[in-house]
Amino acid sequence: MTQKVDIVIRDEGYRRSTLPPFLTALYIQIRQYKMFPSLRSFFTHFGGISVNVLSQFKQHKCFHHAASLAFSSLIGFVPLSAVTLYLLKTFGVVENEESPLIATLNNFFPRYRADEIVAGISEFTNRNLTGLGIGGFLLFLVVSVILFMSIEGHFNDIWGSHQRLPFVKAFQKYLLFCMLLLVGPLVIFFIFSGVNNRLLANLFPWILIYFFLFFMYISLPNPTVHWKAALIGAVIAGTLFQIARIVFGNYFELVWQNYKAVYGTLALLVILAIWIYVTWIVILLGVEVTHSIQYSNYKKGLYGKIINESNDYINDLGIITLFLIVAANFHEGKGACSAADAAATARVSESLVHKIFNHFKAAKLIYEVEGDTKGICPPAR
Repeated sequence: MTQKVDIVIRDEGYRRSTLPPFLTALYIQIRQYKMFPSLRSFFTHFGGISVNVLSQFKQHKCFHHAASLAFSSLIGFVPLSAVTLYLLKTFGVVENEESPLIATLNNFFPRYRADEIVAGISEFTNRNLTGLGIGGFLLFLVVSVILFMSIEGHFNDIWGSHQRLPFVKAFQKYLLFCMLLLVGPLVIFFIFSGVNNRLLANLFPWILIYFFLFFMYISLPNPTVHWKAALIGAVIAGTLFQIARIVFGNYFELVWQNYKAVYGTLALLVILAIWIYVTWIVILLGVEVTHSIQYSNYKKGLYGKIINESNDYINDLGIITLFLIVAANFHEGKGACSAADAAATARVSESLVHKIFNHFKAAKLIYEVEGDTKGICPPAR
């Protein structure tokens, strides 16, 4: 029986715990491998990020978040797809199930039975087109708002952001989200219809997935997300998404008859629900990767280097730096400094700043402005 060894290793700002013995031995060998310091540094950095991503994924209860988002997606699927298909048919983009855009949807479902799932979606939404009207569009707005708030809330929980955006910025973000849902399929159609090269046609779904994930990772969280971190997270999540399509396609091919025998005509709906759940797991894993990448390196802040990790480890210099940021902001006549501003200046996570600020307030080094809900903390003296 394999036993797990509880160890805590702090090397270049990383903290690891509860590793199996073979991983512990491998890590120690990499640390002691002096011949190739660049290779050692790469594996140390990669291993630290990987361990922290998995640790934070479990700590943030991403499986529960994925289930919640999958439920919200299924509830909003009918009105969103009905309105989108209505607009596409109005512009003549979709005429029937043989339309290139409908066929493109096959690239977003498990390979086995993907055509049946897409055909079922098209048939199901066609039944709801006749019921559209003012009430249908109002339902679309309500459902899209609920779905957007759910996605944004789960993303911000991972990023540790509890500060609400101003109304104007929140409205702009929501408007952009609605435009993506409504206009996105039109843009996809025009791009896809202009692609004649077979290689580009096969690569286009990959590019589309990477772009969509990159857009989500960089725009939905309230804190400022670096484009490099968002790009890495999108590439990893997009690649895992395509791998999951192949794996689950083969899995459904093996168990399809069992599902059909148990669920009957609802078998496709069950497969769709499982796939949406898996998709959200992959998306949230990409959010964790983006968060860990952004806050895992040596970050050169305003007053020097801060060692920070996504598991909320920070060294003494980083703590002093956060206090100096608050003091400098007040000394220069800029008034109080919010946790979000301090996090952006120091390039650390906002959740970590809140924890450090709570210790500062307990020591009466800073105090929070009365009546202010934004967590603004000027120096006490």
